[in-house]
Amino acid sequence: MCVVVDEYSPARTDAELIGVLVHAGPPMRIEYRNLMLKVLPLAAGSP
Repeated sequence: MCVVVDEYSPARTDAELIGVLVHAGPPMRIEYRNLMLKVLPLAAGSP
């Protein structure tokens, strides 16, 4: 599991796009299944 928080608002967009990084290596087949997004509460002191 991985949690990522983008707090750099000048570069953030509301385009509703999700990027998934695949590292270079030998030819491979990549499949994603059951991706889930969870809205987290704002942390104390967040704008």
